[in-house]
Amino acid sequence: MEDAQLKDILESYNQKLEQAQVLNMQSWVLNLQCFESLQKDKAQKKLKSLINFKLIAVALGVLWVMFLSYIFYFSLGKASIFFLVSCGAIILITSIAIIVYIHQIYLIGKINNSEDVISAQERIIYLKLSTVNITRILFLQAPFYCTFWWTTKMIVDSPSSFWLIS
Repeated sequence: MEDAQLKDILESYNQKLEQAQVLNMQSWVLNLQCFESLQKDKAQKKLKSLINFKLIAVALGVLWVMFLSYIFYFSLGKASIFFLVSCGAIILITSIAIIVYIHQIYLIGKINNSEDVISAQERIIYLKLSTVNITRILFLQAPFYCTFWWTTKMIVDSPSSFWLIS
């Protein structure tokens, strides 16, 4: 009888152990699903804020280009060539940035959390490189904000001091 009782006790212990393992596994699966859900929500929130930033940048860029185009158009016959070239260069570079930002918004929209990690990371890396490159391009317009007030008289009358100051 003692052997039978020991076998029964061992069997009931094994059953309880198996039930605990099943419950533990179910708990682990639920925790993993919860973690994945939180990570996806976090990523979606970051992407949403990035899209909002890009949309604001596009809207402000369009307004800036429209304003500069208005000034450029109405000063065609009246302003110096330096002003026109500077204004035109700023319009061109800002327009390029607007187009790139719109493309980036499209790329952000294509990022899907359900796809494999490698392709999502490739898209994010491409997006980061695009952001760095457009920032570099936008810095090219900085000198044109300093050249719009130049005149040929300034260059002819005092060439050494003009180039030193400029």
